Amino acid sequence: MSSFFFIRHGYTGIPVTKQESDHSLNAIGRKQVNLLADRLKEYEIHQLVSSPFTRAKESAEIIAEKISGEELSIDDRLKEIVVWSDPYEMLRDDDEIYKKTIQEMTRFKSVFSDLLSDYATSEHCNTCFVTHGNLIRAFVMTAFQLPDYSITKMRVSHASISVITKIDNDEGDYFVLDRFNDTAHLEDMRV
Repeated sequence: MSSFFFIRHGYTGIPVTKQESDHSLNAIGRKQVNLLADRLKEYEIHQLVSSPFTRAKESAEIIAEKISGEELSIDDRLKEIVVWSDPYEMLRDDDEIYKKTIQEMTRFKSVFSDLLSDYATSEHCNTCFVTHGNLIRAFVMTAFQLPDYSITKMRVSHASISVITKIDNDEGDYFVLDRFNDTAHLEDMRV
């Protein structure tokens, strides 16, 4: 059994449609991630992996400092998936947006398998991925074979925790969604 913690980076204060790879966390985002890191102390994290985008790396660095100085790895496969400017845009009758989304999701399915294979290094390994909202949606969709349009139905908040556990047994491997978009550590914050 391996658990994969999917963490969305903290808040930047910049609208999603205007974010670039080099945008940093703002003060609210740093506070969110500090609260999240305090909460992650209760889990035994074996690996910490981040998107190369600045906001994700900054989030991962805060987490690494708080959870026993865990070494941080950067993985380019955790970059944001951007095929639309607004997830709800895909709900409209726009065949071009839909086609691009389906192409990106199809490509991502092999990325998902590769990531899990690369980071599930032992039977009881907890890996923390610090990444982006669309990528977390794509992980959940892929693990549970959800229809493509479901990406528009999932909200992934800044500094949220989603946990997927891979169960290995004689009848085959399967996934369990232990937690999705958990923000209990941010109870007193509203963004």
